[in-house]
Amino acid sequence: MSSSRVFMDADAQPSKDYLEWLSSNSDNANRVAAEVFTKPETVTLGEISSYIKREDSKVAWFECTATIDDVVQGSAWYYISCDGCNSKAVKGHTSLICNNKKCGKGEVTGVA
Repeated sequence: MSSSRVFMDADAQPSKDYLEWLSSNSDNANRVAAEVFTKPETVTLGEISSYIKREDSKVAWFECTATIDDVVQGSAWYYISCDGCNSKAVKGHTSLICNNKKCGKGEVTGVA
């Protein structure tokens, strides 16, 4: 049997509750040889995107911390992007189209 790694946010209340339960129920906890990792792993959005596209990728949850450096009023803050290159996709007659010549995709599956 292979081991598992568990990543927990040490500041989240459910994590605190679980770790407190483990320490007060040591008899039960000692039956399982588990390690708890609370150190987050820092990756780029490109690395997350590559991971998700892999066939052997597992279900995963990601938390993104960002800084808003500008707010443009009167303009939409989002757009539907090409799933291949992330350029803005435009409406065609029957589907979304990528106008990025370097991308090479005609019809695209949009990503918001």
